[in-house]
Amino acid sequence: MLLCAAFPPSGAVDLQRRIYGGKECDDRDRLYHVQVLFKNSTGKTNLCGGSLIHKQWVLTAAHCHGTKVFAVLGVHPGPGKVEITETPIIHKKDDIMLLKLPKATNLHPVVPLPAVGCQKPAPGTKIQIAGHGSYFKDNKNKQIPSQPSELLCVGMKMKECQKIKDEVSGCLKKHNLILPNFFCTDVKDGKDTGKGGSGGGAIFDKKIYGVLSSGGGYVCTVLPAFMDVCSYINWIYEHAPK
Repeated sequence: MLLCAAFPPSGAVDLQRRIYGGKECDDRDRLYHVQVLFKNSTGKTNLCGGSLIHKQWVLTAAHCHGTKVFAVLGVHPGPGKVEITETPIIHKKDDIMLLKLPKATNLHPVVPLPAVGCQKPAPGTKIQIAGHGSYFKDNKNKQIPSQPSELLCVGMKMKECQKIKDEVSGCLKKHNLILPNFFCTDVKDGKDTGKGGSGGGAIFDKKIYGVLSSGGGYVCTVLPAFMDVCSYINWIYEHAPK
């Protein structure tokens, strides 16, 4: 099934988070990246990211959920194949979700999870994130609507969330989320997340340590916050086999 046949043109898709200040990912990198497409109650198609953590399981953000959820495997380097997912497994309290594919895939590599008992990388550690992004911003640093680009990769440094609590507390309070289950990254040097990358993985030491949950509607105004995979590793393994 071709992506263009299943969904409207990208201009009609609501991009949940994008990547700013990155560069195109190498064709050999991020082969486990998944595009998550879902329809909301009004029928509008939304776009998120996700990561293939098992031949039959995708890890993404819970807010990337709708009446219908589709996973596009092999979106990088392309062309991608749409898979209809089974009923999502959504965490009861936090912004993290598992999608089960109808059958296991042997065509795409998976990204390893860290070991049980792991801890999130320390502040200052450089992690890699990826998503479909836009280089276009206006003079007020606001996103200018544009077509989704190639998959972009960007390196960002870990930052202690407690130090920026006031900046993310609005989002945390809105979604009833717990601060210790997050980690954050800095947005210096013009690198940031925006619409289109939500649910995408934060990678360190070739393992997935985070799932992008929140960021600003305006670039570089609210620091990106990630669900800490180590806080949910037991929950993940309860549902997805090792």
